[in-house]
Amino acid sequence: MTPFPPSRRQRRAFAALAAIATLLALAAAAPPHPTLLTPAHAQSPTAANEPFLRPVDRWLGETLAVAVNGDIAYFGVGRAVAVADVSDPAAPRLIGRSAPLAIADDEDQPQPIDDIAASEGTVWTITRDIQWWISAWDVGDPTAVRLVTTMSLGEKMGPIALAARGRIALVSYVGAAWPDRGIIALRRTEGGIVRVGQWQLDDPAVSVGGVVWRNSNEVVVALGGGGIGRLAVTEAADGEVRMTVIGQLTDPRFAEGARQLAIDGCRAYSSNMDRWTSPGTGFWVFDVCGDGPPALLAEVGFSSDELHNPASMAAVTIEDRPYLIVGDAGGGLHAIDATEPDDMWMRLTKIYPPITGEPVCHSDIAVTLDRVAVAGCGLRVLQLASNVERPIRDGAILSAPSYGDRTWVGPWLTAMAATDDAVLIGHGNVLSVVRPSGPLGPEVVGRVAYRHVDHPFFDIDDLAVAGHTAWVAPGGDSVVAIDLSDPRTPFVIESAYPEADVIAVTDGLLAASMGDAVELIDVTDPRLPHSRSVLSLAVPPFSDMAFADDRLIASTGANGLVVVDVRDPVRPAIIGRHDGIPTGAMAVADGLAVALADVGQAEDGLAIFRTDEIDEGRIRVASTVPLPIAAAAYRDTSVGIGHVAGRRVAVVRRGPTLLAVDITDPSQPVVGPAILLPVNADGMAVHGDRAFLFGRRAGVEFSVFELGTSGIAGVLHLPWLGAGKP
Repeated sequence: MTPFPPSRRQRRAFAALAAIATLLALAAAAPPHPTLLTPAHAQSPTAANEPFLRPVDRWLGETLAVAVNGDIAYFGVGRAVAVADVSDPAAPRLIGRSAPLAIADDEDQPQPIDDIAASEGTVWTITRDIQWWISAWDVGDPTAVRLVTTMSLGEKMGPIALAARGRIALVSYVGAAWPDRGIIALRRTEGGIVRVGQWQLDDPAVSVGGVVWRNSNEVVVALGGGGIGRLAVTEAADGEVRMTVIGQLTDPRFAEGARQLAIDGCRAYSSNMDRWTSPGTGFWVFDVCGDGPPALLAEVGFSSDELHNPASMAAVTIEDRPYLIVGDAGGGLHAIDATEPDDMWMRLTKIYPPITGEPVCHSDIAVTLDRVAVAGCGLRVLQLASNVERPIRDGAILSAPSYGDRTWVGPWLTAMAATDDAVLIGHGNVLSVVRPSGPLGPEVVGRVAYRHVDHPFFDIDDLAVAGHTAWVAPGGDSVVAIDLSDPRTPFVIESAYPEADVIAVTDGLLAASMGDAVELIDVTDPRLPHSRSVLSLAVPPFSDMAFADDRLIASTGANGLVVVDVRDPVRPAIIGRHDGIPTGAMAVADGLAVALADVGQAEDGLAIFRTDEIDEGRIRVASTVPLPIAAAAYRDTSVGIGHVAGRRVAVVRRGPTLLAVDITDPSQPVVGPAILLPVNADGMAVHGDRAFLFGRRAGVEFSVFELGTSGIAGVLHLPWLGAGKP
């Protein structure tokens, strides 16, 4: 995969840090995947009075799959299973969630749950890591979902689709050795998962795809070059499951292994391409009843907004009319009247339009009665009637978007900020408002796209918040103000702001940097911003700044720190500098500035400055301390300051490393043990005694850490809040 190029802010920050020899050496040597700490770091326990970070929760990851059983919907959130009551489509209610699947030690690109099926108190899931895992979850009590067991498919290359009925789950798969492909039957037992049957294709020109139960003793499977097949499923007295072919439709026009397969009565709908290899551009309609092989009824072209389609499919009958519900690759949702499936272009009704520039929030669809459950950026529930041009009722349980898929690596940079009652995540071009302590854990209460583009894959440079307004600096675009008065419905304030690489805000004053200049903007009314002054700092472009009362502190890479007096924003004045220590990511509080820095040691470290103590224009350095942090590129760093038990604690995130430093006595900082994250986080915010992280890939997601300063012993390798290692 080819990553997107760094943003302008990142390129300038990199140039500004060119003089930091150690930082650059580590960045240049950084491997593409997270590195391990040295054994000495890995074995360091937490000594008495050292600060520590304790993982509290991990949640709000990417949603790719959903299944519905009556009024209950089961959907993946990152590597966890969530349960929602959807009896009221206008107000779906989260009622339970599991701990996330743990991450194997050798897994550096953990993936979210990819497929899900539910039956008789069990939820089955597929996770596509280095190995391919099938997991069984007990949902007998939907408020207390727990992992029963996880099984690897061994030499199989991976599962394609999952279907469950009664006590049996069926997994279509492709083997490591051609022509090994077919369906495996599994049963959950008290001891775990047992393989109880297998059906293998005998035609080397045919590939297996999606599999769906048509009734209690028959399944339909998409067969790629073989079209579609019907299998009888019987359970012997000894518990073995046998699958035999009822009939198979062979046609060379059918594409390989279409995963998208939907069944409604005697109708089967199969997309004409596997979405994991190449997106489809239409679908087939089959009759799968009777005694023989399926019969082809229609070949239907499908496209929307010039996008390849369909991306997801489900079939349902509403008031005696059959409909195919289709999600397109741009995030739109459509209903197709399938009453007469002989038209090459069936009537397509847009029931939920794509939102330009927002994440593609329709990755999977499940239906029950007149309700449609849509997996994407959380769970969306629609109620439809015979006139399906728009939903009767529409509700959602949101999750933070991650934009992760198997083609794009997503935005490089995520910006975060925290207030007393919310955490803001700016990612791609969406701002999510997270309540960190909801009834069942962190919850996204609102979300807004602050920039409308053809696709959401670009950087966000910076994020700042004051009062009920947030300001976002999108890469290569003007600063955007967002009203947060009602966090459930944040909206973009239509006003003119300058372009900026770095921003900071305090009551009524916004600082926006571009190059070596800082513009001070009066934002007493965010709808009517007006510039008060522009000040050149005479330094290379810098990468971080923050307000401290009536002062503005800027971290300028090789030129160290600069302190600006902004009591009169019309006439700001530089009152202090410290250019002896090159600095990077920074945070300020209580007259102190802490910055990741080249401290002249073998390891990078933290420099602590007394920004209130300036002597003849020189900022006083309280102390410097080396840190046990892993190698990482400069963009993978954050620094924040929190408080716990009357003590002041700095939190440093660098690549896959997270650690705390007690700076209550800035002249004698105490470094706590490092935590090795399973993958790099993309952003961090610190508030009070909590540190919040977010990552675009499963394994970090939205993570909450608690700050502490007791003598609790700890080690580096954590279970990462998982429900047991696969």
